[in-house]
Formats: sequence, C-alpha cells, structure tokens
Amino acid sequence: MNKQQAKLQAVEFIHTMRVIRRSTLIRLLEYYLGEKKDATWSVYIHRLIQESDLVYLRKNNGQEESIIGTEDKQGIPLLEVQAGHELRVTEVAVEFIRAGFTWVPALATGKGASKISDGVAWLGEYRIEVEIELSAKKQSRWKGIIDRYRNQQKTSPFGVCYIFGNDGLRRSFRNLMAAEKTTGYWYLGVTDSDQVKERQKTDAAIVTEVKSAIENGAIHTPQQNPDTQTTLTIENHPDNHPESAPQPIYSQAELARQKLAQYREEKGKNK
Repeated sequence: MNKQQAKLQAVEFIHTMRVIRRSTLIRLLEYYLGEKKDATWSVYIHRLIQESDLVYLRKNNGQEESIIGTEDKQGIPLLEVQAGHELRVTEVAVEFIRAGFTWVPALATGKGASKISDGVAWLGEYRIEVEIELSAKKQSRWKGIIDRYRNQQKTSPFGVCYIFGNDGLRRSFRNLMAAEKTTGYWYLGVTDSDQVKERQKTDAAIVTEVKSAIENGAIHTPQQNPDTQTTLTIENHPDNHPESAPQPIYSQAELARQKLAQYREEKGKNK
C-alpha cells in the first residue's frame, strides 16, 4: 500500500469512527506503511488533516495527546469523558484491523436489549460482535443483550467479544451469564491500563486469542456440528486463568430434583 492509499484508508476509517487519538492513528498507519519516526508521523498527520475535512478536536498541550475527528465533533467539552467510549472502540477496532480482520462500525443505535454491538470484526465468513464496556449497566439490560446473542448463536455462526474497563465489570457480567448455560463462543477480556501503549498491547493479545479460536474451529452453529458444541468464555485478566464459560449454579434441592427426573426417564426407557 502506498502513502496515498494509506491516507485514503485512514481518512475513511476516521470518518466512520468519528474520533481517534493520535497514537491510535499512528498505530493504524504503521500497519499500512511500517514504522517511522515520530517526527515523520507528525508531518504526515498534519498533511492528512490539511488535505481532508478532518480537524484537530484537541491539540497536544504537553499533558494530553492530540485527538483528531470529524467536524461535527468540534466544540464538545470534556472530550475524554464525552467521547471516551468512542475512543476506546476506535483503539480496539485498529487492533482487529492489524490482525487481518475487516471492521464494520455500528451503523445504528439502540437501547437496552435492542442495542447493537459497538462494531463487528469479520475474518472471512466469520464474524465477531465486539462490545466495549467501561461502566456498569443495569442487570436487566445486560441480561437482555446476553439473551439476544444466545438466541442468535443457535442459528448463526458468530462469536461475541466483550472487553471491559476493569475486572469488577467483567465479574459482574460473568456472574450474570452463569444463570444459564451458554453455548457458543464468548470472550470476556479486561483492558484496564490508563496507558495507551499498554492498552494496545492487551487489546492485541485479546484479538490474537479470538483469531486463534476462529482458526481452530470454535465458531459454528449447532446444526453444523451438533456433536461438538463448544462453549468458550476466555478471560484474560492477569489474576485469572482462561476457563470455560460459567455454567448454572443449582441448589441442592434442584440437583436432587434433576437427579430424580433423570432416574424416572431412564426407568421409563427400560420398561
């Protein structure tokens, strides 16, 4: 890819995402053009903005790095707070692109269970619905989204990747998932650093795990492979080892009821 092609790709990407940190943009450009000195990128990005309708939403002031975006984002106060979620989605999107995925941003908005994902990462015919969670949600909202994905996974071969801003959010979400059996590919990851480079490193590791799962055949529909339905919820927080998806936790009375029901069923078969 030459410089002009990379510039067009970068401008189009920023238009779809609307905001991007300078370091995230450099991360994307490095994928297209290879590594260069910071001074070279400064000139390249300055020209990119001059030759397009993109703008600096915030220029480097010595403490906070520059943020670039579309004109409709100009004048938004407290940019890191107001656009914090969008900036994180952009960071994650770049890591999927660098791993060879095609990123499709959210094209509509919704609330609660009707909410669409923050973006879709495609690797060939396989898709991953990507969700970025930086703050706690009502349990009813999370449950509605979980149920929607579970129902869709019964007939459609796709995976779900959640990246949480801290391990407490991940634990809350995981406990909610444990209420019912999950069949399908899920990845629950944590990226909790306040340093951009550390987030890039962790995000890249998460994307690598997701890509490996696709390549190893973890994503399929029950109809495609009914005998080997795989349930995967992988958690990458340093305090936790990867594990299978949480399963329902039953009381002793419920376990006894299930055991009795199974005994009666087997007895009926033997008559």
